Amino acid sequence: MARLSSSPSRDGRRAAASAAWGGVYYESARAAVAMAGIEPDPAAAARLLGAASALRGVLDDGEWRAAADTVRSALGDDAYDAAFAEGARLRRDRALRLLGVGEDVIAAAPVLAGPPVSER
Repeated sequence: MARLSSSPSRDGRRAAASAAWGGVYYESARAAVAMAGIEPDPAAAARLLGAASALRGVLDDGEWRAAADTVRSALGDDAYDAAFAEGARLRRDRALRLLGVGEDVIAAAPVLAGPPVSER
């Protein structure tokens, strides 16, 4: 039988940290959607929705759809798509910065250097 890990406790801690940060990314994405709903600049709101996508993939629920529909109608399809794509291309660290997350939190976050979730 193959041994799965030389350090099960390290793997367990890594898995627990990953799960915890998954929750942080999800909640950050939810915050981005809420911020987009009150952002007065439609292009900035579209970038926030894109950042939410970079953090956790598209959150296709009522709140996300309502914000996206409102912003799309204010900007038009082409401008919305361009601004959303700009936010969606952000790496997780940059998406978190866009939300105003502190550098100390960002520095502690794992797997920030990789591509946005939307590209995985």
